[in-house]
Amino acid sequence: MDIESYSHLAIQFYRYDLPPLLVKYFPKKIKTILDCGCGDGSTLSALLNYADRQTKIYAIDLSHRRINLVKKNFDRRIIASVDNAETLFTISDKKIDLFISEQVLEHVNDRKMVTAITRVTKRNSIIYLSTVVKSKHAWYFYKNKQNIWVLDPTHLREYPNKSSVLKLFNQTDFQFISEHYQHFHFPLLDMLFKIFKFSNRHIFSNHRLNYLRCFSLPIPGYYKYEIVLKRK
Repeated sequence: MDIESYSHLAIQFYRYDLPPLLVKYFPKKIKTILDCGCGDGSTLSALLNYADRQTKIYAIDLSHRRINLVKKNFDRRIIASVDNAETLFTISDKKIDLFISEQVLEHVNDRKMVTAITRVTKRNSIIYLSTVVKSKHAWYFYKNKQNIWVLDPTHLREYPNKSSVLKLFNQTDFQFISEHYQHFHFPLLDMLFKIFKFSNRHIFSNHRLNYLRCFSLPIPGYYKYEIVLKRK
């Protein structure tokens, strides 16, 4: 599936809070943030509630459609560009104080992405990443080209354990800070909205509806793995 077809299929609703692990290590005073693989802007909508107005927020995604959507729906604080997480050509060397990437590592050449992260982040910058860990008996609705059950048919890989993610950063450029590991859950309300092709991405600005997202189903054998690193 090409990236633009996927962007139509995988609609993302905006959220207004960041993952607790990211909030815990969110730097108080920073000049620059990069949301790498921003999609429709789910994380960006929450970032605007946390970052100072003086902070420049960069966003990249491979999809032209998604970047156009971000430019349309967010204010000028968001500097959005079509770019590849493996190269980050639009981001200068040692530019970023806070690097954020959620559920992107499994879609790309992960070693190339780590090289790109190393290039664009400043010394002492914070890197927050999340990805997929898949147990031996995991199951979801999709199958890939190899006829294997996967969480997402566009994944290049689904990591078998936490250590297979951490070994990507086993070099002197990064210091491990913290992690969080939990079952992947699918909010029932999101499923309902997607079935009926509900396209209002701002729907969860309604606090009552946002609360109802707590009602969710665990996806068998799939885990969300979050890590926080510090750039040396």
